[in-house]
Amino acid sequence: MNLHLEIYIPVMLSAVVHEVAHGYTAAYLGDRTAEEMGRLSLNPIRHMRFIGSFVLPLSLLVLSGGKFALGWCRPMPVQSHRFNKPIRDMAIVCAAGPAANTVLALLCWMMMLIVDASSSGSAFRLWLVIGCAANVFLAAFNLIPIKPLDGWNILNYFRYKNR
Repeated sequence: MNLHLEIYIPVMLSAVVHEVAHGYTAAYLGDRTAEEMGRLSLNPIRHMRFIGSFVLPLSLLVLSGGKFALGWCRPMPVQSHRFNKPIRDMAIVCAAGPAANTVLALLCWMMMLIVDASSSGSAFRLWLVIGCAANVFLAAFNLIPIKPLDGWNILNYFRYKNR
């Protein structure tokens, strides 16, 4: 298996789960925009952007010898005016992505504990290690309180909740 795909696949799947978590949470809270647009899918093609999902990450993987990649997916469409409590509900929707990544990181870590130690060189174990690291990074990175990251809207809830 090509080392670049061993990194790319679990990272892309983690990013897709992150976005889908936003969409399902928004739908639960009253905004069905993502559902109406057909974006509530784990199909990675529905979430990819050519430059951010293919060109940049794969180029960086090649240039760094498989040690570094950076990319993005299409953001999940959310219309906060459809929520009963727009500021609070938007914060919940934004927290859902990092929460999903945290759960995935924990699942990868638990599966690594279960996988037989003799398979330490297997591709599956490598995917689990990469999946765990990628999900921890995605959760932490997206919680940085700068626009357009999720942390910005979570911070806005605390800034405006008493108004």
